[in-house]
Amino acid sequence: MATLYELSDYHQQLLLALENEEISEDAFADTLELIKTEFEDKLEGYVHVIKTIEMQKDAAQKEIERLNQYKQTRENKVKALKDAMLEAMKAINKQKIATGVFTVRCQNSPPSLVVKDEKAIPEGYKVPQPPKIDKKQLLKDLKDNIIEATENIYIKQGQHIRIS
Repeated sequence: MATLYELSDYHQQLLLALENEEISEDAFADTLELIKTEFEDKLEGYVHVIKTIEMQKDAAQKEIERLNQYKQTRENKVKALKDAMLEAMKAINKQKIATGVFTVRCQNSPPSLVVKDEKAIPEGYKVPQPPKIDKKQLLKDLKDNIIEATENIYIKQGQHIRIS
């Protein structure tokens, strides 16, 4: 069976043959109907493949979400166990305990910064950031003719396949 590209090429060749009077109108109509039927069958096959891949993608996304939730639960459990160990060691005033296999120590964490009011931070500690373009508003204003399109700012209309 021919590919979509081959079927499109056959269609172009058939039109060219009719224009050059190399084929009769009856033969053209019969061949065109055959190409059309084959093309529609090929498109339907493509849609089946697309739908299968989309279902696989959705299933993979759900599995990713499930595994991320599982990972987060495991991380939370480890943190809760470590917190319980820390509190227990503090309660008995022990900094280090050697067990048969492991040594457990209370250790200071690296210092962390607490900022309650960003306005209180001197300017020298603020990192300048480039302005962001509000593309949604810009597109709306271009559509509403509030601003004019230029060679650097314009609306581009694309196309895509919609399957229903």
